[in-house]
Amino acid sequence: RYLCGRLALDEAGAHPLLGALPAVVHVRADAAHAHPWLRTHLDAAVCESRSGRPGGEAIVARLVEVQFVQAIRAHLAELPAEARGW
Repeated sequence: RYLCGRLALDEAGAHPLLGALPAVVHVRADAAHAHPWLRTHLDAAVCESRSGRPGGEAIVARLVEVQFVQAIRAHLAELPAEARGW
């Protein structure tokens, strides 16, 4: 199975870090042991999106933001040491 997401920003060039990111960040599911947050956050987002409870959309939006930061962390951890940093 594949899960894809897209995070859109109002002002993509507003922060220099955004320009340094790759077009695609791939977090492998078979590396879930190295990324224990992955399953937990995905399950929480699915649960909230299906619940229909008030505020669910806001919670899912925040979870997506956290997942984005975690995915970037995972991406950086997999880079060779010479490719990290500014």
